[in-house]
Amino acid sequence: MTEIDYKGSCFCGKIEFHIEGKPLMNVFCHCPGCSLGVGVSPVHCLVVPDNNFKVTKGEEYVTIFDGTGSLRFGKCSECGAGIFQYPEGAGYR
Repeated sequence: MTEIDYKGSCFCGKIEFHIEGKPLMNVFCHCPGCSLGVGVSPVHCLVVPDNNFKVTKGEEYVTIFDGTGSLRFGKCSECGAGIFQYPEGAGYR
């Protein structure tokens, strides 16, 4: 897979993030945990190592929600936009 350098934000702009490096996977997930946490199926997941994902602005607006099992979701506490998701302790987002 090609290396990426991507900057993004939540809907309201309070959170900004930067992703760089080579993704581990680029998949559509149909599992119940992802579907329930996001509200749709399938869920597009661009999976990168934890150290390749950085919140560059607004860390204080990131709220972590528990999903099913060990799945965690990082969302903006102001606008509700999903920023990332990960299985607890997996080492990737």
